[in-house]
Amino acid sequence: MLNKVKSAFGGKRLILSLPLSFFFLVFLTQVAFAQTTPTPTLPPTGGATTAATKVEYTLPYPGILPDHLLYPIKMLRDRIMDFFIREPIKKTEFLILMADKRLGAGKTLIDYGKINLGEVTLSKAEKYLERAVSQASVGRQQGKEANNILDKLEKSVRKHVEVLEEVLEKAPESAKPGIKNALENAQKGYQRVLELKGGK
Repeated sequence: MLNKVKSAFGGKRLILSLPLSFFFLVFLTQVAFAQTTPTPTLPPTGGATTAATKVEYTLPYPGILPDHLLYPIKMLRDRIMDFFIREPIKKTEFLILMADKRLGAGKTLIDYGKINLGEVTLSKAEKYLERAVSQASVGRQQGKEANNILDKLEKSVRKHVEVLEEVLEKAPESAKPGIKNALENAQKGYQRVLELKGGK
């Protein structure tokens, strides 16, 4: 009888541990993939942004893309982290990372011809960036030291403008309105960051 009880509880532990093991395996796979895969470099463009005015800011590797089967797990993880980070400056840092990853993912998707999904992903990138600016403003209003995060935010926003200009130049006509809208949002964000840095 005792053996049966032990066997039953052991089976329940096995069932409960399977989802955690699966999530842990996905996490390790993503980390290993990110470490072994180089960050894609942006191609030169003959548009408004030239090699002489390139923003010195490295975008993080985006990891698995929105068209991947396991992407919903990644989104769930990001939303949980987003929910639990409350301090405005740390929240700003996290939102910048989310915005930068989606910018890289959106550009990659468009480069591979997945125009609609790429356009949606770029739009999400700018929404994250807009939230980052708002959180930086909250931190400044609370009297927190925000100079370093504002410097990083400024570089991030400038990089977003640069990449979106490059993507817009090469995108098909059907995708241009959405990308233009994302670009306009990034430009507005840049103005807001300058206002914050100026203490307005």
